[in-house]
Amino acid sequence: VKKNLELYCVHAKPSRKVFTLPMLQILGHEVSLSPWTGKKKQVFWTACVIGFFGSIRMGEILCLEKNKFNPNETFLWSDVKFRDDGSILLKLKITKSKQVQGEYIDLFPNDEFNPCPVKCLKKLFSMRGEGETDFTPVFSLSNKEFFTVYDLNLNLRYTLEKHIGNKALEYSGHSL
Repeated sequence: VKKNLELYCVHAKPSRKVFTLPMLQILGHEVSLSPWTGKKKQVFWTACVIGFFGSIRMGEILCLEKNKFNPNETFLWSDVKFRDDGSILLKLKITKSKQVQGEYIDLFPNDEFNPCPVKCLKKLFSMRGEGETDFTPVFSLSNKEFFTVYDLNLNLRYTLEKHIGNKALEYSGHSL
């Protein structure tokens, strides 16, 4: 009887911690101090900021693999529309909702406090390297590799560990 009753015990999954704006600002400070290249800093920071402000799942904007991508699924520069009013429209092709037409996310300038998702994305756009076109993944690194969800989670935990120790393991891209 005891074994049967144990089947009804629901074991809670460890919950992921949620990012707050002050936590995002701490992350930005640590990114600026990191030994990474300027491009890697901007790629990582922009992914975090637009993920936070756009409530975007990292798998919807980051590549699955470092060395290849599917243009029908991957978030490319052609999926980013800089508007005249200063806002940005993002087209996400493969979303959790699995809508055939994808989903659209609006990002607006935020001058009241840092960070601003529009400024981050514009800066990343200005850092596009030789050979990067509208049909290149947005989150491309200088070494021609693509930034992945795995990379984001690894770097997120590495960066936060300096402030919160092992609690950094409770954060992932999903937390954004």
